[in-house]
Amino acid sequence: MRTLALQAIRISRPGGIFCALLLVPLLAATAYAQLSDGPGLGDSGVRGGNNIIQGRIFYPSGRSFDRKLQVRISSVRGLDYSTLSDENGAFTFRRLPGGTYYVTVEAGKEYFPVNEIVSIVETFRTSSIQTYAIQIQLQLKSTSEGRPGVLNAGFAGVPKPALDLYEKAIKAAQAGDNKRAVESLKEAIALHPQFALAYNELGVQYFKLGDLGDAADALREAIKIAPESFSPRLNYGVVLFYKKQYQSAGEELDHALKINESSALAHFYRGRVYVKTNNLPKAEPEFQRAISLGGGAEINEAHRYLAGIYNEQGNYALALKELETYLKVSPKVKDAEQIRKIIQELRSKATTSKG
Repeated sequence: MRTLALQAIRISRPGGIFCALLLVPLLAATAYAQLSDGPGLGDSGVRGGNNIIQGRIFYPSGRSFDRKLQVRISSVRGLDYSTLSDENGAFTFRRLPGGTYYVTVEAGKEYFPVNEIVSIVETFRTSSIQTYAIQIQLQLKSTSEGRPGVLNAGFAGVPKPALDLYEKAIKAAQAGDNKRAVESLKEAIALHPQFALAYNELGVQYFKLGDLGDAADALREAIKIAPESFSPRLNYGVVLFYKKQYQSAGEELDHALKINESSALAHFYRGRVYVKTNNLPKAEPEFQRAISLGGGAEINEAHRYLAGIYNEQGNYALALKELETYLKVSPKVKDAEQIRKIIQELRSKATTSKG
């Protein structure tokens, strides 16, 4: 359900000084929002990985939950930890290693317990913090006609053999065997053609294999089955971005943001689309929004884009501030020395412009 593939791309910065090699991950998830930071595994002293699960709880009406609520996370590896959501229903678990996690919320006797499944897939190429997000919508018992709690709507109605194949694909992806993952996902879809999550994951695996065409086809199928699912929309928009179909990519990202405006990654790629189409005035607020939402190393790259925009505008002081912030939040970036030289040049320009 996640992609850890990294693609190297060269971004030409205005003025010739912002040519830099960026490693930008494509994040695919069965989830819906990138939310505020809060208590997490890092605070508990549990040794983990670089991954984050963030979420928000909603009433059945769609309104954000307006009080603190205990949220528990567990895994097959024995991890079991709980935290409190904030007053807006947002919660965060940090420092998670790869694996399958169960996020459980019990909101009281009037609501069914909810258990969401999040699979974090890692490969040897993974180094940056990756954020996965979930949206939890409560169900009232009085309006649910006695139905049991739902374990992830994406798995509803999926036969067990197809679910087993899906899990097999996730494990293959974790082991770095993307081709085997693709084959297992195809088998799962053959058993259950309406398996939207499998199509979404198939798109992710094709992307990791560098097959953008098949990735786009798989994600289109996921959207046909679940047109209002955030994850396929976001992933499809990102794949179209790499296919250089910028207008279509922008349309998909717009749709994704209508489903969930709080996705840092969607805003980040929307900003990149605007950069590619030379619409810097619209790109600027997208990168600012992505930064305000947060989400790890990939979102930190927004500071570099903002620096390029401000340099283009001749606002060297703001460009300088953004690059300095970038090095502060990403001190181990490979081209740090080059960035420091650019900072010196910008500092000189900022001083000259003041004079």
